Amino acid sequence: MAANQHDVYKFDGFRLDTINLALYHSGVLVDNGGKKALQILAVLLRKNERVVSHQQLIDEVWGTDAFGVRPDHVNHYVSKLRGILSAHGPGEASIESVKGRGYVFHGEVVGTDYLRSSDAMVVPEFALAEDNKTAVESEEIENVVASTPPAGSISRYLVVAALASTAVLAAVLFAAYWTGYWSNDDEMIRQVVKDSQLFESLVLYRNPTAFNEADMNKYWTAESDINSNEDRRRIKDSIKKLVAEGRHYGPETKCEIFEFQSVELNGQRDFATVRTLEKWFIADYGNDGLLLKNKYVGPYFVSYVLRKTDGRWLIERSTTARTTRPVPTLAEIIPVDAATANSQFLVRVMGQDFESETVFLELTGPGCPESRPCKVANSILREHARITAGELLNVPLTLAAGEFRVVVRNGDSHPSNPLGLSVR
Repeated sequence: MAANQHDVYKFDGFRLDTINLALYHSGVLVDNGGKKALQILAVLLRKNERVVSHQQLIDEVWGTDAFGVRPDHVNHYVSKLRGILSAHGPGEASIESVKGRGYVFHGEVVGTDYLRSSDAMVVPEFALAEDNKTAVESEEIENVVASTPPAGSISRYLVVAALASTAVLAAVLFAAYWTGYWSNDDEMIRQVVKDSQLFESLVLYRNPTAFNEADMNKYWTAESDINSNEDRRRIKDSIKKLVAEGRHYGPETKCEIFEFQSVELNGQRDFATVRTLEKWFIADYGNDGLLLKNKYVGPYFVSYVLRKTDGRWLIERSTTARTTRPVPTLAEIIPVDAATANSQFLVRVMGQDFESETVFLELTGPGCPESRPCKVANSILREHARITAGELLNVPLTLAAGEFRVVVRNGDSHPSNPLGLSVR
């Protein structure tokens, strides 16, 4: 275990279990905000009162899976944490943003390890919290076991302790059963959601001509007169389009981010809503084997609706909502070569908040009308330029003579502030 790294952290009435990634307040399990949010919280608690940069959080939480993870991902999870903490007290102010540096957690934090912690229980705390009587009985057992019985009475005390222990265990198991703690519904839901998306993109779209609708019954609800499955219709339409246009997804296609934000079940445990954060890399090929295009899709949020049918969780529909992309800022455009008309030259674009996977340029001027501006696509930038959050170096341009207005966008974000560029 790393220095100062503990299994359990306590602060402001909260308890964070870093082994099971569970957050409690006053002994009751609260919305955990997702695995990544609690891992970020653990790092902030471990480095209490010290500034932790975005990159430090990315390195510690995502590790070797950090490709494509940006500071705005961290900001998203910190925002979730603030909402969770503030819902149970003045916890929102505990996480301070330090402009240009990162975040710092303020508060009294106590860290313990499971081997030393009184919270290291065999059963989860929220199961015990379902029944106050259980907690009282548990305390009575501790008193019985801790006391030293008089000589000749050991057997009687052991019997009493054993009976009391059995009663407590039965109460705990009963509470656990009714709270659904032992139910595997949550695990089944997560599995079918993730597997369905991998099946759709990495199986169906890679070989659309081999599509068999019966294969979809493993993940999606069936069509009927009263139950129209929107996802099945969308997928079938996508496959028809791929076949008609002679296209398919290539082997480079992959899922880069798939994180569960929430899984919620109704009281009858036969209906569930799920929210994920997803990002994909898609390589689009023609049937002649030529690469047509590749692109990143996302990150975006997806909301799923699932129903339990004959003991199986199946997807009924899903909706996609894009994350809010940061609006980039332009500071300066510097020609690296002479900006000569009708000849390619290179420029250096300085600014802030450039997203390497989505940033692109739009230019208006001679030959580039506002109704149809000239673009330097992200694929061109990634191939020919060097991209950082604050610089686009060696951007290739070929323009007519005149004055141009240049803006930068991150995907579907609003445009940056405009800057001028003269070409002679």
